[in-house]
Amino acid sequence: MIPIQGQKLPEVLILEDDPPTATILKIWLRGICNISMVTDGDATLRLIEAYLRQGQTFDLMLFDINIPFPWNGVSLMQEIKKRWEIYATIPFIAETAYAMPHDKERILNSGYVDYLPKPLEKQSLIDTLQKYL
Repeated sequence: MIPIQGQKLPEVLILEDDPPTATILKIWLRGICNISMVTDGDATLRLIEAYLRQGQTFDLMLFDINIPFPWNGVSLMQEIKKRWEIYATIPFIAETAYAMPHDKERILNSGYVDYLPKPLEKQSLIDTLQKYL
């Protein structure tokens, strides 16, 4: 559901280290949510901390699972939930090229609320985000 004119758009933090995918996500989600884009785990932690210092939080997290060392999407999500209690209730959605059934199960069991396989499909992405926003 697209917000009604005048309503504040939800704040979504996207962790994506692949520039073409990041560009596509920005285009597809324009007008649906405000996007903050980061490319690695350390930048993610710094941005969350900066938002919290301003009294703000993100409404949803969309994380690529395969991100630059030393993090991966699962360990980073778990670190965020451990550091900042408020993020224990914020939905985290995984996106990944690892699309084997056991990968999906492992990711969902780790604390993600949903999982999107790559290549991403626009309508599936939008439907999934709107389900949790």
